[in-house]
Amino acid sequence: MHDEVTIGARLRALRSWRGMTQSQLADQAGLSTSFISMVEHGHRMLDRRSHISAVAAALRVSEADLTGQPYMTADDGENGPHAKIAAMRRALATNEIGDAVIDRARPLAQLQDIFYGRTTVEVGDGRVTTVPKLRQESNLSALGGLLPDMIDEIHYLVAAADERQRADALRLLIDVLHPAAFVCAVLGSSDLARLAAVQAAEAARYLDDPVYQGVADFMRVMTAPRAGSWDRILKISEDAVNRLEPHVTDEVGIQVYGMLHLTAALAASANSYRMDSANDHLAEAADLAGRLSQGGNAFGMSFNAANVGVWQVMVAAEYGDYPTAVGLARDVDLSPLPANRRCQFHLEVGRSLAHQRGKERQAVMTLKQAEDAAPQRMRNSTVAHETVTYLLGRVRATGLARELRGMASRMGIPH
Repeated sequence: MHDEVTIGARLRALRSWRGMTQSQLADQAGLSTSFISMVEHGHRMLDRRSHISAVAAALRVSEADLTGQPYMTADDGENGPHAKIAAMRRALATNEIGDAVIDRARPLAQLQDIFYGRTTVEVGDGRVTTVPKLRQESNLSALGGLLPDMIDEIHYLVAAADERQRADALRLLIDVLHPAAFVCAVLGSSDLARLAAVQAAEAARYLDDPVYQGVADFMRVMTAPRAGSWDRILKISEDAVNRLEPHVTDEVGIQVYGMLHLTAALAASANSYRMDSANDHLAEAADLAGRLSQGGNAFGMSFNAANVGVWQVMVAAEYGDYPTAVGLARDVDLSPLPANRRCQFHLEVGRSLAHQRGKERQAVMTLKQAEDAAPQRMRNSTVAHETVTYLLGRVRATGLARELRGMASRMGIPH
């Protein structure tokens, strides 16, 4: 199992390349030598965001160098989402606010109808659906096929429109850049995700709209380089929270404000495990969710009590309190959540179970639930890859091992 595609093997190779001993790496990363040794030999998982960040920073490499992203397989069908990255790169890298590279576009109202789901689109498999549904499913391939042209066209409209229409076009641009950044980040193209966030921030400055600035801040936090930077990410999150607070006047503002509290909670848990701060932000988010008249999905964020529960599980897992993460999960009602959030929830629970001896069967079945919810999201997740690889070395039951090997095959993991 332990070959060049595992995080442990890459860790060992990068450490040797840097001429570092396990003890030296452990000291610089703030981890134990025994932990580094066990990761290199496949006996422990390197799945916590803070640990991946600390090790990458100590090795002076990117997180992608360590985790092996992007995750490509031998199956062209499974690689479909990655084939769309070239078009996304062209759209994001060649347009600037007020300086578009194309000279025509569909009417703004038509693009708004498409993106907000008022009209349907036909995706590659011939299915007719809507963009909001594609986002909820984490259909990375279909989104990757649709969003680049929309980014091109909206940039043209921003440059060509009068003042009133320009504001509407800028809002749509931020709305479209949000899922574009998500697609790029999940597929391992962190540079493009960051570029989308930078464009959104520039558009928000033109708009001078505090809520849209909050959305741009959320994108900035979620796409920021993490290696050695969790203290900065926490500061960015908390600054964004404080900046938006005076402008929270309606339920849309509450949802964005609540999501910023959730990002701050995760950053706090990954930044020297500041759990008092993390719990304060989680409590504020829970209070905000309770103030909504109904579950909100402004900007596709799915902010509601159920999603707060998902982030509570994420924070506990990041802190390394895996029994608590699993216990919290029992109280989360997944019914209000779209498939992409259910996938993230099952991934967090699955990895928490994998850390506990005797929970292998539950871990595998939970990972299967994640794959069933959002297959493309699952197959491009570092947490999923590391957890499946780790479990392959521990699962002995024939039926369970067969299920796990099938999952590994679909993810391109040698088994």
